[in-house]
Amino acid sequence: MSGRLPLHILNTMLQTTQLGIEVAELAGRGRGVLATMTHPAGALVVPATEALAHSSRAPFALPPPTGAADARAAFEDYDAAARSLLRSDRRYPRLVAQVAARLATEPAEGSAYAVAVASLCAPRLGAIPEPWKEDCADVRHALRFAPIDFLGEAWYAGVCGRVHLNALRAAADGSSVALPFLASFLNHAADATLEIAWDDRGEPAFHASREVQAGEELTIDYAHDAPPGPARAAFFRDQYGFEE
Repeated sequence: MSGRLPLHILNTMLQTTQLGIEVAELAGRGRGVLATMTHPAGALVVPATEALAHSSRAPFALPPPTGAADARAAFEDYDAAARSLLRSDRRYPRLVAQVAARLATEPAEGSAYAVAVASLCAPRLGAIPEPWKEDCADVRHALRFAPIDFLGEAWYAGVCGRVHLNALRAAADGSSVALPFLASFLNHAADATLEIAWDDRGEPAFHASREVQAGEELTIDYAHDAPPGPARAAFFRDQYGFEE
């Protein structure tokens, strides 16, 4: 799984123009989100949207391709089977299993879902971590009745790396995580311009923490779960691969 969507196509998919924001290339920060209009303090800037994957339930973000009317039913069957075999505390393997279950129901060509997952920010991986290889085997077993010939260790590592970088807490108590689409492009800042709130479905929405001017970057604070003191730097390095 590789490749990144050109920004004009990505922004069209995400309908960012309607929200007064855009995904852009930012010097030294990769892709991020900019305001294209003034957003007053407290305004809803990035609304809650259905996740690409969710550790606590089976979402169905983005429509299936034409001619795949049974995709949702097949996906839910595969996802239920995976849930029965993957413990609830194995949140990242469960997210990868959901991605695999969805892709197993759709043709390789013409899947907007596959394009969305491939466009998420990916880490620079060296060797595949040994625990990920074991997780790949567990996910393959959990989805053994699905057509998952694509699910090898390299594919698993590509998706799992994206999950680690892009997943967000999907409930205020931290009991679940989700893989968003638009929100995944929000970069970190300790003095973030957006505050996170969760709706009753466990989907994060983002409100302006102060007045945000056109051209300003929209950011969130990744550090809700970060330990205090010296361990904070290790948290950002290990979880996200950068120094705060």
